[in-house]
Amino acid sequence: MSSCFSKIASYLGLMWSTPLQVVREDCRGRLIFPPDLPKERGCKAQIFASLSMAVSLLGSGYLHYVLTAPSNIWESCFYVGISFPSCFVVFILGHFFIRLWKMFEEFFHLRARYEGSVVQILKETFQCNTITYICSGCALFLMPWFWHVYGNFYKYIFKYESPLLCVLCTAFCFSHVIKMEESPLNRTLQLVQLGGLDYGSGMAYSFFYGYLQFMLPNKGDSNKGLKEKIQDYISHHKLNESLFPVKRLFILIPSSGYIATCLTKMDSKMCLEEATSLDEENRNVAGVQARSYKNSIYKIRSPDNTELVYLAVEGATPVKTYYNVMRQDPQKGELFKKYQKEISLRFFQTLVDIIKNDKDCCDLCEIVYYKDSDQNGQPLDLSDILKTKLQEIKERHQPAVIESLRHRIYYPYGLCTYVDLLNYSNV
Repeated sequence: MSSCFSKIASYLGLMWSTPLQVVREDCRGRLIFPPDLPKERGCKAQIFASLSMAVSLLGSGYLHYVLTAPSNIWESCFYVGISFPSCFVVFILGHFFIRLWKMFEEFFHLRARYEGSVVQILKETFQCNTITYICSGCALFLMPWFWHVYGNFYKYIFKYESPLLCVLCTAFCFSHVIKMEESPLNRTLQLVQLGGLDYGSGMAYSFFYGYLQFMLPNKGDSNKGLKEKIQDYISHHKLNESLFPVKRLFILIPSSGYIATCLTKMDSKMCLEEATSLDEENRNVAGVQARSYKNSIYKIRSPDNTELVYLAVEGATPVKTYYNVMRQDPQKGELFKKYQKEISLRFFQTLVDIIKNDKDCCDLCEIVYYKDSDQNGQPLDLSDILKTKLQEIKERHQPAVIESLRHRIYYPYGLCTYVDLLNYSNV
């Protein structure tokens, strides 16, 4: 008896054997959470919703029985049985038109998000879970049968407003319980609606506040900022200032997510060469003492060796981690691959927005978000991407065009549409 009481008390969070609030694991591998730490939600809401819908249907039957007295109870049951699928069909049509409206927007992203496939848009828009297919199919099948057997049964349904209202509310709740609105496109759109709590935005916040914020600017401590390190690099190697035209950190976000260990492997023209790195610095982070950080320098040569520039370049490590999950995780790999484009876009947009609004870092970083393969799937050379970015920076800061380009970033067709994002004031 006492053992049973202990289990019940532990389940309700009324008893905890130690004042230390630590998640424990029992002998069966189940996690036991202390009262003050949140745990995963269960299915109690669905159970309560099912009970509420049952009560609502019984209430509608009772109201019909009262309004049509002295009719028998079977007639009231018949009313509920014919009105519920009829009301459910109304919500089926409503969800169909909502999906249709969403699909209209997706046609403007046909090439960038769906690789030109209209069939893929249809699948992303109208794909539902199995229970929705079954319930919708049954309801749609019953409508013509009801009409054939009973004629215009809607006159009979709308004759009684009070029980109809109960049935209508039940059908609405039922559509939510079976998650009728669920679709791949809807889940994608939810990433934007999370207000920065999506996975891509989370990666951007982690990358900036866990790395860029203390690596790029000069915080006034013993560690130098990026510009000071580049200036020391130029002086140490006796380089001309023109050889290091942009004193910023170039962060690569390739559309596929693939970032090689050494960036020279991403350039088949052999125009990209690895140079010595900037000065290393050590920081104490999250209990790790003297963790080492440094930025890599790469040289870009023209094919005829007549031009040479130095750049600080590195790949966005969260994007690389995401790529590894897609390739290596047997459970979530396919799911991550399915939403990779949207996650990368959210990472890019959030990171650019963070940097733009940080006065210490806004002129110390260039985000290079690019499609890393051509129409045939062949990888593009990183040296060409960086040269294009350098040319864009040069054009961006010409007085004649600086006003027209001040707040705009344009996306190539292989990525996403243009969005007002970034304003760099100087190189």
